[in-house]
Amino acid sequence: MKEVRKILVGLDLGPKGAQLTPGSRRAAETALWLAKSIGARVELFHSSARDEYYDPVEGNFVIVHDGLSSDGAASLEAVLAEFRQEGLRCELIIVDDRPGDAIIQRVEAESIQLVIVGKRTEADTDNRRMGSLSRRLLTECPSAAVWVVKPDETPQP
Repeated sequence: MKEVRKILVGLDLGPKGAQLTPGSRRAAETALWLAKSIGARVELFHSSARDEYYDPVEGNFVIVHDGLSSDGAASLEAVLAEFRQEGLRCELIIVDDRPGDAIIQRVEAESIQLVIVGKRTEADTDNRRMGSLSRRLLTECPSAAVWVVKPDETPQP
C-alpha cells in the first residue's frame, strides 16, 4: 500500500456560502484525525465557482453559492487555523474553476495520495449514498484514493 503523505480535503460552503456543509465539516474532522495519526500534509480545497443543483422536491435549480463571501472565507480560514493549531502542515487552496476538474488537476499536479470529501445534502428525499462530484472523483481521480464521508456518521478508525 502506498504511503499517504498528502491529503486533499474538499470543502463546500452551504447554500448561503457562509458556513461549511455538514459533509464538509465531517470530511475536515476525518482528515484532521488521519493527518495527526500519520503525519500527512493537508490541502484544504474550495472551489468558489458558481454552483447549483436541481432540487426535485422544489422542481427548480438551487444556487449553492456564486463566488466567495467574506463569511465563507472566514469559515475556511477557521478550518485552516484548526489544522495549524494541531501542528499540522496545512494550506488553503481556493480556486474559481469547477470543483471536479479543479480537484482532479490538483491531484495530478501535486501528487496527492488521498482525497476526502463529504456528501453535500442530507435531505430526507435524497436517498443517494453519494453525490455527483463524489462519483466523478471515484471514477476519474487518476492516482489518489477517494474517501467519501457521510455528514451524519462518524467514521470508525
